Amino acid sequence: PVDTSLIQEKLEKSLAFKDEGNNLYKAKEYKKAMRKYHNAILYLKGINNDLHGSSSVDPNSEKKITEEIEQECIKANISVYNNLAACILATVKDNSTSNAEKEHEKVVKYTDIVLELDEENEKALYRKAQALKLLRDISGAREIFEKLKSVKAKKGQNVPKDVTTGIKDCQEALKDYDKKEKSMYQNMFTN
Repeated sequence: PVDTSLIQEKLEKSLAFKDEGNNLYKAKEYKKAMRKYHNAILYLKGINNDLHGSSSVDPNSEKKITEEIEQECIKANISVYNNLAACILATVKDNSTSNAEKEHEKVVKYTDIVLELDEENEKALYRKAQALKLLRDISGAREIFEKLKSVKAKKGQNVPKDVTTGIKDCQEALKDYDKKEKSMYQNMFTN
C-alpha cells in the first residue's frame, strides 16, 4: 500500500516551496521564485509516482486519506504551474529576452497543465490568452479570451476590462491581417 505519511511529507515540502516562491514573486524576484516553484514540482511529481507508479494498488488500503491528498496535490499543481506561468510572463516583459518565443510557449504548456486539472481556471485562461497573443496566434488567443468571458458570464461575474480589450485587440488584429492578405493577393494578380 501507499505510504501516506511519506506522501504527506512530500506534499508539505512542496507547499513550503510554493509559499517561498509566492513571497519571492510578490517581491518581484521572479527568477528566484521560479526556482522554488520548480522544486515544488519535483516533490509533486514524486507524489504522483508514489500514487500511480505502483501497479499493485491494494484496494483495501486507506483510500480515504489518498483521495484527500490527491485533491490537495491537484490544488498545489494548479497553483504552482499558474504561478510559474505568471513569473515567465513577468520576466519576459521585464527584460526582453532573446528567447521570448520559447518562454511564451512554456507559458502555454504550463497553463495547459492547469486547464487539464481545472478547465475553467480563470488565471490560466487569461495567461494562456496573453501568451498566445504574444506568440502571434491571434485566433487562438481570441478563442481563449472568449472562453474566459463565457466562464465569467456563467459564474454571473463581470467580465474584466482587460478581457474585453483582449478580445477587441484580437478582432482588430485579425481584421488587419485579412486586409493585408487581400491586398497582397490583389497585388499578385494586378502586376
